[in-house]
Amino acid sequence: MVGAASSTYHLVYQLGGKYAVISVNEKLNPVFFRAIKLADCEGRMTSMRSLKRPFQVPMDMPPYTPEELEQEISEIASRQIDEEGAQIIVVAFTLLNLFIKPGTLERLSKQLNAVFVDPQAIGFKTAEMLARLKLCHSEREYPLL
Repeated sequence: MVGAASSTYHLVYQLGGKYAVISVNEKLNPVFFRAIKLADCEGRMTSMRSLKRPFQVPMDMPPYTPEELEQEISEIASRQIDEEGAQIIVVAFTLLNLFIKPGTLERLSKQLNAVFVDPQAIGFKTAEMLARLKLCHSEREYPLL
């Protein structure tokens, strides 16, 4: 099993010294933080800040237009970069690409001079890499039944 969270936080550790997380719902922060702790990656996290208008289920209407969401992410990330020294920004939302315009994270990376990562893409690419390298989990840790 390849999880988006563990793949993302382990990659983030390779990309820079400090990272910050933008959460899509403050109520999920304990779940996100638990995943970060399980990956043993909490040491370099500067903060976890949440969007003002949370995404939640069921969702009749998204809480943001794509433009508003980009602006909100930009404002939160700017504070994390300027006030905390974050070099990497993780937007903890595997469905993010359904709600932003193509190229948003690349544009924000250039504007704010920080690396923005997409956990969904990292999870998929990690699984693809493992398959191409013909690698799988340790049978000592995860015995086959």
